[in-house]
Amino acid sequence: MEDINATIRAHVDITNKEKYEAVVKDLIEKATIPREINIELNAHCECSLLAYHLQRPGTTPLPYIGVSKPLCFACRTLFELYNMHARGFGQIPFDFTGGRGKVYLGWTFLCVDSAPQPVISLVEKAREAMIEKIEDSIRNHVREQVQKKVVSNSVVARLGIRSPQTQALLDEGFERAAKRMGLTLTRERA
Repeated sequence: MEDINATIRAHVDITNKEKYEAVVKDLIEKATIPREINIELNAHCECSLLAYHLQRPGTTPLPYIGVSKPLCFACRTLFELYNMHARGFGQIPFDFTGGRGKVYLGWTFLCVDSAPQPVISLVEKAREAMIEKIEDSIRNHVREQVQKKVVSNSVVARLGIRSPQTQALLDEGFERAAKRMGLTLTRERA
């Protein structure tokens, strides 16, 4: 605690104790991350098992990784992409339990720093493919949502529920969103 106080004193020129306490309290509030936002990163056990086997090239593991729960979205995606490229890098693919598609915010990518270079290259290839696949998935989801909104928007417009000014603002917003995603909206004729 003394180090923190010394650091604050070095950067804040306050001699009055009450003002100093107020500054410390303000800094603590600004620096504290609320518990619900503080996400702890961890590698899921199936990824840890994969990393363990990849870093021990002399062993021949059973090519199946099974855990008590289905794989989350990220683990399933990683295993699918790892398996897609494994043989090209001299590695064996692993079978795995099914996945349920649940997304965990604290998921972190596996670390294989002590593995042979071909394994590191394989994991990097899988990571790059994973990022691309997830970005594509997000883009497709957003496109679907925009299309749903455009369809529902045109239905509401046909029914005359919105004022022309409101409709113009909505149309402009949809057009900008579509343009950002490289889409072109077609207008329905009333």
